Amino acid sequence: ASKTTAATSTKPAVALFSALNKGENITSGLKTVTKDMQTWRAEYKGADAPAPVKVAPKIAPRVAETVKGPPKLEFQDAGSKWVVENQSASNGVVTIQIQDKKETVYIFGCIGATISVKGKCKSIVVDSSKKTKLYFDTAMASVEVVNSQRMEVHCLEKVPSVAIDKTDG
Repeated sequence: ASKTTAATSTKPAVALFSALNKGENITSGLKTVTKDMQTWRAEYKGADAPAPVKVAPKIAPRVAETVKGPPKLEFQDAGSKWVVENQSASNGVVTIQIQDKKETVYIFGCIGATISVKGKCKSIVVDSSKKTKLYFDTAMASVEVVNSQRMEVHCLEKVPSVAIDKTDG
């Protein structure tokens, strides 16, 4: 009984393999599809309703960034510190001339400003600034950039340590 089931189960397999082995004649029994029968073509899709038009999302215009207070550039004797605040590109290049190597420079809230520090200073800190360029000769301890965006920092001579925290670009 097992031989008859094996013989009957091989007959469909033999028929299948003989149909597949026709070679080029395997497609001879198929109909030719003309252009008017092709439903994938764009002119035949959705003849009742027009295709939806994609609308580009509206982008809100960017508000021009401005500084949040009056520009400030002063030397504080108490901490031997230069304070540069709220400078912008309209102020031109802000130049700080360092007299003593114990002086520090603190830059805050500048947008699009260019700041140049001439001479050897103790350290430089840039905080909450955008698109600001900083050029300095030498910082003996470090240069820190914190909470800023799109900054450029150029050391013209040397600096032993650079710290970048919470800064994009």
